[in-house]
Amino acid sequence: MDTQKIHLLIDSLGGQIVSDGKAGDVLAELVKETLRFRDKLEQERGVIFTIEDTRIALEGLEKFLNGEDWKQNLTGEQSALLQIWIDRITIFDK
Repeated sequence: MDTQKIHLLIDSLGGQIVSDGKAGDVLAELVKETLRFRDKLEQERGVIFTIEDTRIALEGLEKFLNGEDWKQNLTGEQSALLQIWIDRITIFDK
């Protein structure tokens, strides 16, 4: 998964999700965590996390932020990344 594509995807979709003054910081953190997660999956398990996986996780994040059920139809990896994002966003809210 191309790092530049991750940046573009999270910037375009994430900008719709996070709209307050911290949006830039939050989006930068989401990109950082996504890249870390992608690299760890590949190194430790040989699993390739795709742009499509990231897009689906972002849709789940949007549902989470809207108070909707976000756990439907996610793979284990997609759900794990989404939980990482939720944890990081929670830190920004404090």
